Amino acid sequence: MKSINTKLGISLFLFAFLLLVGTNDALAIKRVLIEQQTGAWCGWCPDGSVRMDQIIDQNPDRVIGVKWHNGDAMTITEQSQFAQTFGITGYPTGTVDRKPYNGRIALNRGDWAAAVNANLNSPNVADVSVQYDLDPTTKKITATVTGKALVNETRQLALNLYIIEDFCSGTGNQWDQRNYMSGNASFVGHPYYSKPDPVTNYQHMKVVRKVLGGVYGSTKNVPATLNNGQEFSETFTYNVEPSWNTDNLYVVGVIQAFVTSGQSLTDAQIINAIEVGRKEVLITEVNVAEPHKMIDPGQTMKRQIELQNPQDFQISVNLAISGTVPNGWELTFPSSVNIPAKGKVSVEATVVAPTGTPSFAEFKFTATPKKFAEYNSAPSAGGFTSLTSNTKFIYYTGSNGNSAAFTSTMNGMNEYIKDFAFVPFGADVIDAYKPAYFDVIFISSNLSGASGLFSGVSGASVATFNAVTQAINAGKKVVISSDYDLSYALSNNGTQQARDFYSFLGVEGGEYVFRRQFSNGQWGNQLFNFPVKGVNGDVISNGMSFTGNQYNQATNPYFVYLTDVLRVKAGSFGVPFLIMDDDQSRIGGIRFEKGESKYIYMSVGFEALVPADRAMLIDKIMKWFKTETAPDGPKVAVNTKTLDFGTVDTDQSKDMTITLSNTGDQALTVYSIVKTGDSKKAFTIVSGDNVKSVAAGESVDVLVKFEPKDADNYSGVITFTTDGKNEQTTSVNLSGRGNPAGSVAYGTTPNGALTMSMTPNPVVDNSQFNYTISSDESRNVRIYVMDLAGKVITELVNSSLSAGTYNMNFSATNYVSGTYFIMAEVDGSKAQIPVVITK
Repeated sequence: MKSINTKLGISLFLFAFLLLVGTNDALAIKRVLIEQQTGAWCGWCPDGSVRMDQIIDQNPDRVIGVKWHNGDAMTITEQSQFAQTFGITGYPTGTVDRKPYNGRIALNRGDWAAAVNANLNSPNVADVSVQYDLDPTTKKITATVTGKALVNETRQLALNLYIIEDFCSGTGNQWDQRNYMSGNASFVGHPYYSKPDPVTNYQHMKVVRKVLGGVYGSTKNVPATLNNGQEFSETFTYNVEPSWNTDNLYVVGVIQAFVTSGQSLTDAQIINAIEVGRKEVLITEVNVAEPHKMIDPGQTMKRQIELQNPQDFQISVNLAISGTVPNGWELTFPSSVNIPAKGKVSVEATVVAPTGTPSFAEFKFTATPKKFAEYNSAPSAGGFTSLTSNTKFIYYTGSNGNSAAFTSTMNGMNEYIKDFAFVPFGADVIDAYKPAYFDVIFISSNLSGASGLFSGVSGASVATFNAVTQAINAGKKVVISSDYDLSYALSNNGTQQARDFYSFLGVEGGEYVFRRQFSNGQWGNQLFNFPVKGVNGDVISNGMSFTGNQYNQATNPYFVYLTDVLRVKAGSFGVPFLIMDDDQSRIGGIRFEKGESKYIYMSVGFEALVPADRAMLIDKIMKWFKTETAPDGPKVAVNTKTLDFGTVDTDQSKDMTITLSNTGDQALTVYSIVKTGDSKKAFTIVSGDNVKSVAAGESVDVLVKFEPKDADNYSGVITFTTDGKNEQTTSVNLSGRGNPAGSVAYGTTPNGALTMSMTPNPVVDNSQFNYTISSDESRNVRIYVMDLAGKVITELVNSSLSAGTYNMNFSATNYVSGTYFIMAEVDGSKAQIPVVITK
């Protein structure tokens, strides 16, 4: 950060809006342009922004960053052409001077820094300057981009002008930034770890609003060849869109190659770039040490807001409430404060809670430095929440139809609403207002806005699994509603933590049914009604008969996209209580009793039902929660009846866990845990075999090691003998396969770093090839197509990739009919899948 005296001196020199930026030949600077591909929907993209900003900070005036948005309110039409030209298949990816690095132009974010360093050291072949004017009255941009060849240049060059805007913000999912770092244990210490998912009121920076020369630039005034010292220029004009904020606009002038072969662009490298007109921004860093706190009704509480000034001069900051203070609550704090250079101050906010029924309040405020000189000013958002301690029932609301449907109905149920509070969902919220604090907990996930919570892919998934597990073990009453997470969790895209959570609940499945038209990868407008019925004699659903997806824009604007088909896990003692489609095998809801706890898992969400049916189901669930049950005694359960270690190299070993649980309400006595049938002595019980007792609702882990000696199939059995009321002898079958050291495994690399699949297979025309990288750090990945003779036909991937799921279209066009293998190599570990081409 420069000092204020230096900046004021520059301000006098660059008076008004006219900016002329350039250099002489001796001082000509080669700048590198990073073009990030991003989107508000992309949960990994904030990490791309952090990495790009770090690279820019490390290379002042040498690196420029811009962001092309996809699939949100900031998308421009040229982005699809950019993506198609440069092979953008995942987000966030980016190009560095649109120049190949390790054979690829579209680069994973883990490769940006190295590619930038390589390009910074490349020769500078052309200088660029921009004369820029933004008329404050007409809102018209006029900019002349001038290039000067520094060598004899035989390539056709082009000029371009990017219009960029900072601080783009709005409301809704077209603006709110998804954030998969939120609460993600792999990203502790990351700038976005403590931020919610999604981040509302997000300030999008470096947004490409317009490219006046198109993706490829303009050759209008540029000779086909250039001599050393020859200049060329073009003047671009554009009328600013009404929704753009002129205070936050600036431009990037670009010289780029424009080399074609026939109709194809063969060289589109960025030769040089310059950023002009961007104002330095005054910011305030805001921190609330404990953003979520319980408060007694009627109590006054002091909350501390810390404001930090990163500038090296004093600033004055205005504080203001954003939004409204909830009814019955009071909030006061100072309206302004001075913060010394590089200093921080603590501002005290006073909160007064209402009396009466439970209440939740979310207080939002902004801290905005006062503008002066040539500085711009960015508001920093802050906030904290309070929940009154008399809350007995809680619903964690999300941005999905289930939440809106439930809250609208519950608000009219006087018997229960007097004890209910609705709290916006987030990993930090569920950690502060733990479900175990309350008597009854409702939490939901839905494809329309909060998908992925229970499948493990959300940054808040692990925190949710832990919190719900604690609540059930503490004897609380829980309702979980999710339309599609179970199927996703059990697929290759789900996580092991999610599968473990469903095993703990006692829910299995994998099949789902579409409840909205879906074809050619797109959702249609047609909704499908479907019958939902109770189970005869069931304590909750006896006599119930509903019709799902009776959508009405005025009276019931809610519906489900699809529903998972549920199954009760053996030994869990779950009881089906909702049946779909008049088919007893299509279970839509299961209820469980575990010790003091009662809990429900439903794929028929509350949003699938009309208000009267929704109210009836909620009422029946709440009444079941109130009923007392007689002790069941100890009950034994294991997380699996088959422990398959898969394929393990003969010079390796693999550990897996059997979880022995007591799902009853009295202590379980364990008489013995023994291994039999392992004639080849490949399996070993490492730990847990000396347990003697398991408390009600608790579990213990038995660790088993598989260590194959030869390329062979192995089997064995571990038998638990207990005093379980449901069964006294419980067996788990062991299996595994030995794989010669250094050979190739199927589908998943032996080191577990990569999993891949092809759908459909055989391939007739086009199929979808998916692969997932499971790693906390970038891995060197090579994927290629090989024929039966072992000849490499096509290289698909050869790059360093970060954790994530990637996909590409696999076309049969370039292959003759027959059998091939897709081979994957990750850090020396190999896997393959066969692919059949049928034309």
